[in-house]
Amino acid sequence: MNDIYVRGRGRRPSGILLITFLLGVAVGFSSAYVFLRPKTAEAPQQVIAKPPAETTTPPPSNEAVANTPVQTAQPAARKASASAQAPTSEPTTPVPNAEELWPGRFLFISIEGITLDEATKALLKEVHPAGVVLREANIVDAAQTTALVAAIKRETGFGETLADLPLIAIEQEGGKINPLKVDPATSAAELGKSKDMKGARELGRACAQAAIARGIGVVLAPVLDVAQGDDGDPAMDTRLFGTDQEQVALLGLAFADGVSTGGAIPVAKVYPGMGKIQKTGNEERLIFDYELSRLAELMYPFDEAARQGIAGIMVGHASVPALDEQFPKRPASVSPVLVKKVLRDHWNFANVILADDAASNAMERSRPTERAAVEALIAGCDAVLYLDTRPERVRATVTAIREAIQANALLHDELIKSRDRLEQWQDRLRKTETPKPIEPAKPSTEAPPAPTVSEPPKPEPKPATDEKVTHVVEKGESIEKIARHYGVKAKDLAAWNKLKDENIKVGDTLIIYKGAKSPAPPVTDAVPAEKTVKHLVLKGQSFQKIAKQYNTTVKKLLELNNMDKDTPLLADTEILAPKPKE
Repeated sequence: MNDIYVRGRGRRPSGILLITFLLGVAVGFSSAYVFLRPKTAEAPQQVIAKPPAETTTPPPSNEAVANTPVQTAQPAARKASASAQAPTSEPTTPVPNAEELWPGRFLFISIEGITLDEATKALLKEVHPAGVVLREANIVDAAQTTALVAAIKRETGFGETLADLPLIAIEQEGGKINPLKVDPATSAAELGKSKDMKGARELGRACAQAAIARGIGVVLAPVLDVAQGDDGDPAMDTRLFGTDQEQVALLGLAFADGVSTGGAIPVAKVYPGMGKIQKTGNEERLIFDYELSRLAELMYPFDEAARQGIAGIMVGHASVPALDEQFPKRPASVSPVLVKKVLRDHWNFANVILADDAASNAMERSRPTERAAVEALIAGCDAVLYLDTRPERVRATVTAIREAIQANALLHDELIKSRDRLEQWQDRLRKTETPKPIEPAKPSTEAPPAPTVSEPPKPEPKPATDEKVTHVVEKGESIEKIARHYGVKAKDLAAWNKLKDENIKVGDTLIIYKGAKSPAPPVTDAVPAEKTVKHLVLKGQSFQKIAKQYNTTVKKLLELNNMDKDTPLLADTEILAPKPKE
């Protein structure tokens, strides 16, 4: 069993840690592997050109050196290659091709205002960022936002489609965090109070559709933090799905599923949790200071999101002393223990890891912002949010990343892996069709054309309902599995998408007309003696999980729904459950 701590530096052997963990945790399904799920074999590394030879650069921090032994042990001198060269700071810098590695390739930046000024245009042409995060101050209405996104794409120079760099991201959660003005936009707290899985999914899809219509492909949501009562931040209450870790996971993943169905990329946040403010001496920092059993509960929704293969997870700045014992004050976003050991290795998370804003006040109190960005990449994050809009600060961060690449503090092979993971986001967005604005029909004064005689077209299967959705094929899915998920026939699904056979591949986008849902049990056969609510069954749920959610028994659920234990429980169907007591 791998040790959670850095080998040779851990204060406790892994056997004692495992015993402590197993004795302390009793949090329902899959909690036993929150920290210690076995690691699978890694894919072989790609043979690629190496970065330029080492140049003078400030030494990394003691924390970074102590926790990246493999990186610091690499030879300093490597052959330079054209593909590893970063763009210079000249305004005439050519647009890099997809195979190149340049510092901006791993940065999501932000901008000022509702239009681009000359300084911002120059910065975009110079930095070529991986992404731009729009905030409420950048948004007036749909038309203005669409024009701003188009201008950002045009000035950066890679292309103007949804999938071209820079990817456009937005923090769109619903409730008070609603810059796209989605209506209705129920808050997470309201969804949690009603345990409305269907509502969470529909909200996620509505947020994605509003984003896609404006050229925004990445939705920085849902928030998977578990509300902590008196220990938590009251300002966060409306943004959280509740105090029960399983409910938070179910509602948050329902929202994320809606975002994916709507064609956008969901990013769960803020791993491992936002923690609480704690003042130590003259410093104020975020800290997640709990024993392992409580940490297992609070981190459970992120573990479940990783297990379900969510497209992205954002890592925050709360330190976790119980896990990062060697450097107990170190923010999670720059901690190889929290990023590589737990999230990447023990949870086997294979998709994009974003570091939260390296220029935030919480981070700036502990280290210079440009150094924080470099350390986040060294820790294993694929890209870093840097939301200080001052061009000189962005350029300083770009320089720091470039120097870290040249000094081999950032390994070329690891950057290639990060680039490839980010390109998977682009591949997914290429499958999403950006809706065109609907133009009002103009009245015609011409007579309708005379009907022509032709062969009648072959009838296509009639959709079971007018509700049209899109589904992005994920690893392990088949036509039959997807059809069962949406309650339709496999042959109809194939016909709607004009498939010649049942061969589909990961990333394909399928059009689906959702079929009729499983009929509700006849009222005359099973009249509940208590008030009931309808529960939308999500992918992966079982009778046991649903019963626990509503504080009832499997037997009671089966009786309410006129079912037996062998009745299949299909996703996207509704069943009855006892109404929670107020």
